[in-house]
Amino acid sequence: MRRVTLADVARAAGVAKATASRALSADNPEVGAATRVRIREIAAELGYQPSVVAQALSTGRVRLIVLFVPAAETGWAQVLSGAMAEAEQRGYQVLVRPLGADAPQDQAGLPVDGAVLVGRARVPAGWDASRPVVIVDEDLSDADATVVRTANWSAGYQAGRHLVEQHRTSAVVLVPHHRAGGAQARAAGCQAAFAEAGAELPSGRVLEAGRDAEPRAGLDAALGRGLRPDGVFACTDETAVAALGSLGRAGLRVPEDVALVCFGDEHLARQAGPSLAVVPRPVAELGARAVQLLVRAIEGAAEPPEVHELPVRLVAGVPQGRSEHAARGSVSA
Repeated sequence: MRRVTLADVARAAGVAKATASRALSADNPEVGAATRVRIREIAAELGYQPSVVAQALSTGRVRLIVLFVPAAETGWAQVLSGAMAEAEQRGYQVLVRPLGADAPQDQAGLPVDGAVLVGRARVPAGWDASRPVVIVDEDLSDADATVVRTANWSAGYQAGRHLVEQHRTSAVVLVPHHRAGGAQARAAGCQAAFAEAGAELPSGRVLEAGRDAEPRAGLDAALGRGLRPDGVFACTDETAVAALGSLGRAGLRVPEDVALVCFGDEHLARQAGPSLAVVPRPVAELGARAVQLLVRAIEGAAEPPEVHELPVRLVAGVPQGRSEHAARGSVSA
């Protein structure tokens, strides 16, 4: 079947080819609204697909964005899923490139319109500063760039409020050993919820997990000193898994003896058991929001660098002794 051309659309609409081109351009207001709608309807009926090359020549854009991810890290797949779905809706394609010590470094000259950086990925040396960049990073707060992240303080506040409502006022917070900014904000939010309720969660109960090789070491040591918490807020997936192991070895049951709330992957938390409450990280939404902001910048929206925080909502588990129906409620801030 012969490919439908712009000339075919113009002929069917009874207009000049230049007029048809302007009507089909998202950025060109020179054609009246009624004419633009009619030409676009005719183009759709004919099955017209614009030439990518022609669009690139006329707009200076290739409608391709690159997603830079840290080569040595995992956990960004859902960010990619959200980014690709949003890009497709907006008529863009996504190119995924790893960055790191073992990844190719000559990526500054990629023929793309802009970039999304995930986690610790940073733009390669020589990147053209005229091409916009959006960063998805929970821990970055002072970059002169547009940053998308979770509302981390709110996540911690919701976790703390949930523990208080469960009358678990002798709780601890478990943070990763590197004490990154996002985890610190979640810990601060949790402490604020306890303070608001008139219960103290002092800094001595914000425990540092062990290093990657032995993440349970921090809570293990505290339990070994005789600490017996009735609640734990694990600030990451890894610390949640570590907490389950430590509590089990100490003979403490979840949730009968200790209520456990975790921030991160809801699916992973559910595998650990329905008794856990979780504040899910909106991973796919982070990717989608980053693409939204990037496309706006590519297409000319002049906005200053800003941190965009996505809201979260705690999903309660099913505490022992309560009906599943009663436990389906959630807490938001």
